Amino acid sequence: MILFLIACISENISFKEYDISIQISNPSPDASHNAMLLHEWVGEGILRYPMYPLEEIYFNGDTLDSWTVLVRQDQGEGLALFVWEDIDGDEIHCGIDKEEERSKLVILDETTLNISTTIELAESCLGFERQYDILEE
Repeated sequence: MILFLIACISENISFKEYDISIQISNPSPDASHNAMLLHEWVGEGILRYPMYPLEEIYFNGDTLDSWTVLVRQDQGEGLALFVWEDIDGDEIHCGIDKEEERSKLVILDETTLNISTTIELAESCLGFERQYDILEE
């Protein structure tokens, strides 16, 4: 039992720290935004699938100056950033109120630890899963 606990405690887990800055180039007036960092791929073999959410943040206005995220290096591969505007303040992307909330999925270079990107929101009511399918085609 003690050996098991020591083995669990001594496990070496590798993380990378990313510092992400976002500028929305075409914001809607008074909209807040949601940014979600995702692994591009997780799993192996037939259980491999795209777009695994890691962490998200809401921010007001069109600029997120600094968002620090720790990402485990043994859980997935590739990084993507999904950003959408929240026009009605309900924190739901395209909820039942029929608001057309624009979004954008961007594939990132996971070797770059300081990521600064300008995003032009374009796709109305498309989630990251569908946008990734379109990018793959």
